[in-house]
Amino acid sequence: MATTPARAKTAQQKVAPPTAQQKVAPSQQNGTVIQLAVVRLRGEVPANKKIRDTLRILGLRRVNSCVIMNNTPSVTGMLQKAYSFVTWGPVTAQTLELLKAKRGTRYRLSPATLKSKKSPFPKGDLGFRGDKINELIQEMA
Repeated sequence: MATTPARAKTAQQKVAPPTAQQKVAPSQQNGTVIQLAVVRLRGEVPANKKIRDTLRILGLRRVNSCVIMNNTPSVTGMLQKAYSFVTWGPVTAQTLELLKAKRGTRYRLSPATLKSKKSPFPKGDLGFRGDKINELIQEMA
Protein backbone atom coordinates (compact mmCIF):
# COMPACT_ATOMS: atom_id res chain seq x y z
CA MET A 1 0.00 0.00 0.00
CA ALA A 2 1.63 3.21 -1.14
CA THR A 3 1.28 6.35 0.95
CA THR A 4 0.13 9.49 -0.73
CA PRO A 5 2.28 12.62 -0.41
CA ALA A 6 -0.31 14.22 1.89
CA ARG A 7 -0.23 11.25 4.28
CA ALA A 8 3.55 11.09 4.28
CA LYS A 9 3.71 14.78 5.12
CA THR A 10 1.40 14.47 8.13
CA ALA A 11 3.29 11.44 9.41
CA GLN A 12 6.55 13.42 9.42
CA GLN A 13 5.01 16.37 11.29
CA LYS A 14 4.01 14.34 14.33
CA VAL A 15 5.99 15.31 17.41
CA ALA A 16 6.72 12.91 20.22
CA PRO A 17 5.23 13.88 23.60
CA PRO A 18 7.71 15.25 26.16
CA THR A 19 9.35 12.69 28.37
CA ALA A 20 9.29 12.81 32.17
CA GLN A 21 12.85 14.18 32.16
CA GLN A 22 11.77 17.19 30.07
CA LYS A 23 8.93 18.06 32.47
CA VAL A 24 11.08 18.60 35.57
CA ALA A 25 13.67 21.17 36.49
CA PRO A 26 17.37 20.24 36.48
CA SER A 27 18.59 19.05 39.87
CA GLN A 28 21.70 21.25 40.01
CA GLN A 29 22.69 24.63 38.66
CA ASN A 30 26.25 25.93 39.10
CA GLY A 31 26.96 23.28 41.73
CA THR A 32 24.04 24.23 44.03
CA VAL A 33 20.95 22.12 44.54
CA ILE A 34 17.85 23.68 43.03
CA GLN A 35 14.89 24.09 45.33
CA LEU A 36 11.38 23.53 44.05
CA ALA A 37 8.27 25.35 45.20
CA VAL A 38 5.28 23.00 45.20
CA VAL A 39 1.76 24.44 45.51
CA ARG A 40 -1.33 22.32 45.97
CA LEU A 41 -4.23 23.54 43.82
CA ARG A 42 -6.91 20.85 44.15
CA GLY A 43 -8.64 19.05 47.01
CA GLU A 44 -8.57 15.36 47.90
CA VAL A 45 -12.05 14.30 46.86
CA PRO A 46 -11.25 12.95 43.36
CA ALA A 47 -7.90 11.44 44.43
CA ASN A 48 -7.25 7.79 45.10
CA LYS A 49 -5.46 6.63 48.27
CA LYS A 50 -1.99 6.52 46.73
CA ILE A 51 -2.22 10.14 45.57
CA ARG A 52 -3.63 11.27 48.95
CA ASP A 53 -0.72 9.56 50.70
CA THR A 54 1.76 11.19 48.33
CA LEU A 55 0.28 14.64 49.02
CA ARG A 56 0.59 14.02 52.77
CA ILE A 57 4.21 12.88 52.41
CA LEU A 58 4.97 16.05 50.47
CA GLY A 59 3.46 18.06 53.35
CA LEU A 60 0.61 19.46 51.25
CA ARG A 61 -2.34 18.93 53.55
CA ARG A 62 -4.56 21.79 52.34
CA VAL A 63 -5.43 23.54 49.11
CA ASN A 64 -3.21 26.61 48.42
CA SER A 65 -0.47 25.36 50.70
CA CYS A 66 3.14 25.56 49.53
CA VAL A 67 6.30 23.64 50.43
CA ILE A 68 9.91 24.17 49.39
CA MET A 69 11.78 20.96 48.56
CA ASN A 70 15.15 19.99 47.10
CA ASN A 71 14.96 18.59 43.59
CA THR A 72 15.80 14.93 44.14
CA PRO A 73 14.68 11.86 42.17
CA SER A 74 12.32 10.78 44.98
CA VAL A 75 10.62 14.19 45.09
CA THR A 76 10.40 14.21 41.29
CA GLY A 77 8.66 10.83 41.36
CA MET A 78 6.17 12.02 43.97
CA LEU A 79 5.43 15.15 41.93
CA GLN A 80 4.81 13.07 38.82
CA LYS A 81 2.38 10.91 40.81
CA ALA A 82 0.44 13.92 42.16
CA TYR A 83 0.68 15.77 38.82
CA SER A 84 -3.03 16.56 38.58
CA PHE A 85 -3.25 18.12 42.05
CA VAL A 86 -0.14 20.33 42.30
CA THR A 87 1.97 22.79 40.36
CA TRP A 88 5.71 23.21 40.83
CA GLY A 89 8.85 24.87 39.54
CA PRO A 90 12.28 26.15 40.60
CA VAL A 91 11.97 28.96 43.14
CA THR A 92 14.18 32.06 43.10
CA ALA A 93 15.87 33.51 46.18
CA GLN A 94 13.70 36.63 45.91
CA THR A 95 10.47 34.62 46.02
CA LEU A 96 11.78 32.51 48.89
CA GLU A 97 12.55 35.66 50.91
CA LEU A 98 9.06 37.00 50.16
CA LEU A 99 7.49 33.77 51.44
CA LYS A 100 9.57 33.83 54.64
CA ALA A 101 8.81 37.51 55.29
CA LYS A 102 5.05 37.29 54.70
CA ARG A 103 4.22 33.75 55.76
CA GLY A 104 6.89 32.63 58.25
CA THR A 105 7.60 28.90 58.25
CA ARG A 106 4.15 27.65 57.19
CA TYR A 107 3.37 28.64 53.64
CA ARG A 108 -0.43 28.87 53.51
CA LEU A 109 -1.18 31.07 50.51
CA SER A 110 -4.19 33.09 49.41
CA PRO A 111 -6.22 31.84 46.44
CA ALA A 112 -5.07 33.05 43.04
CA THR A 113 -6.83 33.67 39.75
CA LEU A 114 -6.28 30.44 37.84
CA LYS A 115 -7.02 29.41 34.26
CA SER A 116 -8.07 25.83 34.93
CA LYS A 117 -7.51 23.38 37.77
CA LYS A 118 -8.05 20.45 35.41
CA SER A 119 -5.54 21.09 32.60
CA PRO A 120 -1.73 20.99 32.52
CA PHE A 121 0.26 24.22 32.64
CA PRO A 122 0.35 25.78 29.20
CA LYS A 123 -3.45 25.74 28.98
CA GLY A 124 -4.24 25.31 32.68
CA ASP A 125 -2.38 25.50 35.96
CA LEU A 126 -1.36 21.96 36.95
CA GLY A 127 2.05 20.31 36.68
CA PHE A 128 5.52 21.69 36.04
CA ARG A 129 5.47 25.38 35.14
CA GLY A 130 9.14 26.33 35.23
CA ASP A 131 10.02 29.88 36.27
CA LYS A 132 6.37 30.96 36.10
CA ILE A 133 5.92 29.44 39.59
CA ASN A 134 7.54 32.57 41.02
CA GLU A 135 4.85 34.80 39.48
CA LEU A 136 2.10 32.56 40.88
CA ILE A 137 3.60 32.57 44.40
CA GLN A 138 4.05 36.35 44.37
CA GLU A 139 0.39 36.71 43.41
CA MET A 140 -0.72 34.28 46.12
CA ALA A 141 1.52 35.64 48.91
